[in-house]
Amino acid sequence: MIYIGKEKLNISDKIIENNLNYKYKIIDIHNIDCENLIKIDKPEALILAVLCDFKNKKEKDVLLYLAKRLKQISKNSNEFKNNMLMLETLSGNRNLKNTFIEVEKMLSVIDWENLPSYAIGMEKGMERGMERGAYKNAVVMITKYNLDPATVAKDFNISYAELRKRLDN
Repeated sequence: MIYIGKEKLNISDKIIENNLNYKYKIIDIHNIDCENLIKIDKPEALILAVLCDFKNKKEKDVLLYLAKRLKQISKNSNEFKNNMLMLETLSGNRNLKNTFIEVEKMLSVIDWENLPSYAIGMEKGMERGMERGAYKNAVVMITKYNLDPATVAKDFNISYAELRKRLDN
C-alpha cells in the first residue's frame, strides 16, 4: 500500500480479525526521494513526485520543473490541463497552494486560462457578479418605482432575506 495522505502516516500495517490475519507493507510516499519519480519521466510519476521528499530542493523549484516537464511531455493541451489539475490537487496535500500559485505566475508559457480550475473559478466569479448585479438592480427598482420587495425577489429569482438586508443598509 502506498500512503499519499496529508496527515502523518498513522495506519496499521496489518488486519487481524476472527479468521483473518493479514500483514502488508505501507510505503509513505512522503519518505521517497522525489528524484526517483522524476527520473521515470512519465506524467503519472511526475504528478506523484509532488508528494515525495524534495530533500534540500526548494519547493518552488521542484513545482516549476514538474509543471514545465508536464507541459513538454503531455500529448495535447487537454492532457496537460488534466495533468496540471491533478498536480494542483495533490500539491494541496503538502500545503503547497501558495507555492503553486507562485509557480503559476512564473509560467507565462502555460495558458493557465485553459486549466479546468481556472474555468471553474471564472464561472463562480461571474455567477457572483451577476448575482450582485441582480440585487443592485432589484434595490434600484424597488426604491425608484416603490415596488413590493417580495415580488421583485421572486421575479429576479433572488433571496428575499438577502434583498431585505440590502434594502435596510
